[in-house]
Amino acid sequence: MLLFEPAKIKISLSLSSPNEAVRNNPDKFPEGYVLETSQDEKLELVKNFDRFEKLKHSTAFPTAFTEKGLYMLATVLKSPEATKATIEIVEAFAKIRQLQNNIVTPRRKLLTLSS
Repeated sequence: MLLFEPAKIKISLSLSSPNEAVRNNPDKFPEGYVLETSQDEKLELVKNFDRFEKLKHSTAFPTAFTEKGLYMLATVLKSPEATKATIEIVEAFAKIRQLQNNIVTPRRKLLTLSS
């Protein structure tokens, strides 16, 4: 999830809050929790998704949080808005896992039947 995505989840989190959280708590965001996108990745995002259009001429590279990074971010941001965002993030990942299981399980059954 890109940095400005958690800030837009139906609440008014300041975009600087996640940046500040990472900068002020480097021990809570080890390697693999937060990633900076490359120039090519940024251009790919702009090309494929309209909501990233404002990044087109930006000199900054978006920061991306892994699932672990988002959970850690939730432990650092303490406002009521951050709590609401945390709940929505957890729910979103739960839905993603459920969708993934709904896809993988029938595929496994098909592979078993074809063997």
